[in-house]
Amino acid sequence: MAGLLLLCAALATILQTDAQLHAIPGDTRILKGDVNSSFELKTVLPELYDVVTVGKEEVPLKDGDCSTSHFQCKYSQSVSYHVEVLLTGKISPDLKWIVFKTKNMTFIPITIAVFPNGQWADSTADALVPNASQPFVVLAHKNKLVKLQCTFNGVNPKVQILTSLWGNVVFQTGKDLQAINETEKYPEIIKIGSRKSPSSVTYTTTLKRRFRIDYFGCSDTTNWITYMVEWEKSGFGLIKPTWLCIFLCMVCTVLSTSK
Repeated sequence: MAGLLLLCAALATILQTDAQLHAIPGDTRILKGDVNSSFELKTVLPELYDVVTVGKEEVPLKDGDCSTSHFQCKYSQSVSYHVEVLLTGKISPDLKWIVFKTKNMTFIPITIAVFPNGQWADSTADALVPNASQPFVVLAHKNKLVKLQCTFNGVNPKVQILTSLWGNVVFQTGKDLQAINETEKYPEIIKIGSRKSPSSVTYTTTLKRRFRIDYFGCSDTTNWITYMVEWEKSGFGLIKPTWLCIFLCMVCTVLSTSK
């Protein structure tokens, strides 16, 4: 009976977690604008992350504040597994990657890419290059599959492809990295393909749904692109799983007291 109670509790937690997190309308985690123009960006984190980094600056998330020398940052957590973040400030030429991280990389980093004057300003060799036209928040509400791309400049860059909220490394290759290909362990990954040019390589990954919201990422071991794929709107899910959780708890209580 104790095992049944634990199973009910675990299932209720999973259902409630899945219901609470949802994409914010209009959120792309891509920031474009003229240098010195004002911006406001609202996004969501799947957990309360520990720090936000901008270049070499690292600032903790504490007491609702995560402001850096580049922008003002506020966050709020009204329900579990859904942390809303609001960034406001002015676009500067040196603003490129904004990255939210957890201690010991427990969860996959959540990134925002900044394009001053609409251009990607980072020319670092063998580095990850975001695409201003490909949002990091993907609404796949009517799709069975999605194709996500990551481009790395250089002829033999360090490449990591990750999946899930925990940032599991599925594929790894490149300079000084041990080759890894464990796609067969992750049924949500249908295919990983690559296309090379004289100065870059682009990896295209085809994914199918695993959870209502899935995470997929790429890294050059220094920076990350993390895609949040929402396959289905939360909608009534915010209500249904709550009542289902209550029903499960009632059933488990009745079963436990009947013994």
